[in-house]
Parts: sequence; structure tokens; C-alpha cells
Amino acid sequence: MTTGSSCAPGVGPTYYYYCDENPIVGARVTDGANYNWSQSSTSDGATSLDDGKANSALIFQNDSNSPIVNHCNDTRVSVYTDWFIPGQQELIDVVYANRVALGGFDSAAGYWSSTEDSANNAIIVDFNTGASSSVSKQSYKHSRCVRRY
Repeated sequence: MTTGSSCAPGVGPTYYYYCDENPIVGARVTDGANYNWSQSSTSDGATSLDDGKANSALIFQNDSNSPIVNHCNDTRVSVYTDWFIPGQQELIDVVYANRVALGGFDSAAGYWSSTEDSANNAIIVDFNTGASSSVSKQSYKHSRCVRRY
């Protein structure tokens, strides 16, 4: 990748992904740490499949202690501070579809989306198969903060 290119060019809305040194340069993408989605059983209304930014805002509004949302809210890379957890379809169509080019993923792990399934469960994507499943929000899974530009 060259300077100025995104980590996932030409797929839907363009995203930058959290990269070690600088997301604009397209340095090696790191695997997100394990976080739980929430420590409570609260319905956040974060049901969009393709608007993770709106989902993340809803989660934070209803659960300001959400570990995955706070992880993204606290992420600072260069001048960028507008990171969020992708919605289920964003995670599949943009992140999972480009996982080889992006690199740094644990192919045996599930990654959180910001899409809620119920008060107790949210959607993860298995990065081995690309399949989605509903799991307890209190489970610890990988996460990958993304940003639009």
C-alpha cells in the first residue's frame, strides 16, 4: 500500500483501520485486544447492520462503561479520534472480506460487531468462516476499531 491509501480500498464506504504506526501509511494492522461488549444486560438499540458509528454512539449513550466502545473512544492515532466498532455487515463486507490484505487477524477468533441481537447478546463474526453468531455481551472477543473518512 502507498501513503494515502486506505487499508481496504474500493469496498463500499472507504475505511481506515487501526494500524500500528499510522493508519494513513497502511502499516501492519494489529489484532485488537479481547474486550467484552458490555457488563450489563441492557438493550442499547444498536441494531444497524451497516452503521457502526451510530451503533457505537447508542451503546455509549446507554452504557458509558462498555469496554469495546471505550476502547475505540480512547483510540488516538495521529490526529484521528473518530474510531468505532463496525456494524455486522460492515465487519463482513469491509473488514472480513479484506482480512488477508489487512493482515494481523486471529483467524480462529470471533470479532465483535456493534450490532446488538438482544439485551443479553450481540453479533460476532468468525474470522475463520465469515459466519455471524449471537453471543453473550459479557463474553470476551476480539475487536477492531475502524473509522470512515
